[in-house]
Amino acid sequence: MTSSPRDQSASSSLPDGGLLAAATRHMQAGVAVTDRQGLYVDINQHYCDLRGYSRDELLGKHFTEVTPPQFREPLRRLHDTFFATGREAPSYWQLRRKDGKEIYVKTHSTLYQGEGGDAYRVTTMVDMTDRYRLERELAREKECAEAAISRLHAQQKSKLQAEKMASLDDLLCGVAHELNTPIGVTLTGATHLLRKVDDLKHALADGSLTQGDLMRFLRTAEDTLTLLRGSTERASAVVESFRQVAAGRDHEDPVAIALRPHAEAVVHSLAHVLARQPVDLRVEIAPDLQVVTYPGVLGRCMAALLTNALEHGLADRPPERGPGRLLLWAGRAGDTVTITVRDNGQGIATKDLPRVFDPFFSGARSLGRTGLGLHMTYNLVTQTLGGAISVESVRGHHTAFRVTIPLDVRTAGTAGATRH
Repeated sequence: MTSSPRDQSASSSLPDGGLLAAATRHMQAGVAVTDRQGLYVDINQHYCDLRGYSRDELLGKHFTEVTPPQFREPLRRLHDTFFATGREAPSYWQLRRKDGKEIYVKTHSTLYQGEGGDAYRVTTMVDMTDRYRLERELAREKECAEAAISRLHAQQKSKLQAEKMASLDDLLCGVAHELNTPIGVTLTGATHLLRKVDDLKHALADGSLTQGDLMRFLRTAEDTLTLLRGSTERASAVVESFRQVAAGRDHEDPVAIALRPHAEAVVHSLAHVLARQPVDLRVEIAPDLQVVTYPGVLGRCMAALLTNALEHGLADRPPERGPGRLLLWAGRAGDTVTITVRDNGQGIATKDLPRVFDPFFSGARSLGRTGLGLHMTYNLVTQTLGGAISVESVRGHHTAFRVTIPLDVRTAGTAGATRH
């Protein structure tokens, strides 16, 4: 037999039943040969196993007799179309076996033409049930995973919004708390002074005012006005701290500076603080290390971290532990510079580490601390200097703040921030 001119890829003869059985016995695919009328001419054992019929039950039968009635007419039309065109694309089917079990198969048909002109359809059939079920399971798992991710994103969005609202609540509570005390003192002092003025007016009107009364009033007025001035200055300082939280650049232009002299100038500006507290402070920065940055902002950050170490880390250091030590170190790594302020003080409690940069968080509020110093430093480093700040601490041993900034703030984007 010769191959059909309509299908040059099928360039082999149609073997007889015995040869077909021998050639396809060990194939992991069912093979069936049908003639133009749709009758089975030959089949291999694997095809019989897939359909659930014996060889004798299929040979000579029309191939639609072993399919559900509702599929017979469409399958006949596909069969006729195949013999008219000589081509058929691979197809996937849901097949019902003789025992009623449904399996999923992939079929592909090729047209062969015998020497006598008879045409045959050779169909291969592969069981895809396990693969189909696996794909369905994977699809269901994918849908479940996508749904879980969507729920997670929704929860994260909700949590982020809740955190923003909580931060706003904290900010408002902090503002109210910090301003409430000086404003309350001012109101109380002003009320007291007004009462004394009223008493003085009555005494003057009825002629009972004595020199002693006048002197006592003047002392009271002086003391009250001093108190009012202190409270007003306190309120003004708090408002100024709130303003600095915005971490603006104060119209400063970035310039190249030698970092060591700049750091030493910051340390010198804290001489009045260091004089009250015996601390071994060392500056370890290479003389040739230069950065292009906002010098004023960087100086404020270093001063804030040094002051924080003095007022919190080293303030209550037990004498038996020896003198307090404070290190200001800086070094370059690629296109960044890391500045470290390290003290050997009391350290920070583990539970407080994630909160040290939060506004109004302070371990010394009773001493008049607003809890804004590290928060302002965080904003200045991350928003103005384009860097990152982190803290690590061991309770009772040490605390180290690390600030990483670009070597040149003009060419580097915001590096982000590490909270703890």
